[in-house]
Amino acid sequence: MREKVNTTTDEMMQCRSFIDLNILNCASGSKIETDYDMNEMKDLRSFTGVSTAYRTMAVSPDAKKLLFKKTNKQLYLYDTDDENQCDNYTITGIDFKHSEDTIFDIAFLDMETICLILQNREGNLYITKGAINFALKLIVICTTITFTQIVCKKHYTTTVIYDETGPVLISYPLSLQSKIRNDSPKIWLLHLSNFYSRKGIRTIIIEPSIKDKKALFCDPFIYQNCVYLFNRFESTILSVAITGKNRGRTQILNTNPDYRFQKPNNKYANRCLFLLRNIILVYCHQRLDKPNEEPQLWILELRTMTWHRLHLILNHHHPIGLVNFQKSAKEELAYLHGECGRSKCVEKVHLYQLSTTQDSIIMSYEPSNNICRRSLIDRKSNKSSKRSVSTVEVHQYTSSTSSNSTVHFNSTAIAEHIAPSLRYIRKCNRDKAKKNSHPKSSPSSSSSSTTTATTTTTTAKLIQSSQQTQLLSSSSSLSALSPSVKTTVPASKQQNSNQYGE
Repeated sequence: MREKVNTTTDEMMQCRSFIDLNILNCASGSKIETDYDMNEMKDLRSFTGVSTAYRTMAVSPDAKKLLFKKTNKQLYLYDTDDENQCDNYTITGIDFKHSEDTIFDIAFLDMETICLILQNREGNLYITKGAINFALKLIVICTTITFTQIVCKKHYTTTVIYDETGPVLISYPLSLQSKIRNDSPKIWLLHLSNFYSRKGIRTIIIEPSIKDKKALFCDPFIYQNCVYLFNRFESTILSVAITGKNRGRTQILNTNPDYRFQKPNNKYANRCLFLLRNIILVYCHQRLDKPNEEPQLWILELRTMTWHRLHLILNHHHPIGLVNFQKSAKEELAYLHGECGRSKCVEKVHLYQLSTTQDSIIMSYEPSNNICRRSLIDRKSNKSSKRSVSTVEVHQYTSSTSSNSTVHFNSTAIAEHIAPSLRYIRKCNRDKAKKNSHPKSSPSSSSSSTTTATTTTTTAKLIQSSQQTQLLSSSSSLSALSPSVKTTVPASKQQNSNQYGE
């Protein structure tokens, strides 16, 4: 089933294994369990990976095909469903001026076209689009080769990352300390898919302003028009606004630890990650102080900046060299590919298909009313932390047409969770009404009746005023708690309709 150790590189490129989950055990030696744990993430399928000297991989939108760089003239297409389609694809049609350029990176634009990023001897980066000819096993260049305005240079890292809509070419400084006078550190961004689908797309240059000049940054990702950079030796993240009035504005964000496992260790040399809605999945590998330490899989919730660790169960060994961790653009599938760290492993390279619809992942990005989530691994019920149920009362008042000062109230009760500020306002209003409704007694019966009538009128006015204040202060909360509740305003009181937002 597996090739021997002396298999040549080309044979290893074309040889793969579809491994049944019931055949092999995970790296820890435990058996594959049928019971599914909410804290685990398991692979769907396992393959023998593609042996290549480059850390370059692209996943098709349907998650059925993968492209790897073999040479500067050839790519290797890996089809997870059709073994006959796995073969070398030759690149043809490149302009003579760029015939000596190297393939810097690749990315799928759609099912049949890819974006090729080329690098010349000076480090300048160019992009072009290529069409995949499955019958002839060719990558045909079909557009002009365009300069990206991005240059690979010292103290900068240039790579392809993915935001919510597609691939982005990014070049960022390792630190924001200027190495050259009159040349402040900058971030270059070019959205590759938008470049070919829209007009007027160009490279964005951002000049971030930050006081911490000694921090070393790595592993960027883009979320909601901000680019985020991990601090390599700390648990903080740098956020830089890409668009709008705050463009270039930076923030240092602290990350919150997992309840049980704290945070990823800063001594992991490498991280591979991808964005999934409002979370990122981070694969940490190659720990510097403990070389034999197994890689770890973490989730970072971007709304709360809270870490959660998942127990990654793979069908075979964990990849630790030339690792790629990438999700399909349209399907809920991701691939983990890389070289094995065990010298006696026959496969040498592993490829795993993972589902992003597993419960452990869905629980992380589903909307939740809880501001701070508990650990996915050590989940315990905490009933005391739940907010008690109170009742919101919506009042509408109408004045009687008679000579007396009677006030009629129409109330609607809404049983919901009430914010502490709203409960405090209601308590103050009740205390005021209660205090004014119990005046001091008078020795004279006539004065007592007069005081009672005056108190009734005063109490009604106080209740009327307090209820108006309550409705004005809680209108936004009520709309969120029960949007279906509507109050009826009589025609004679249309002048008060604007006060209640109806």
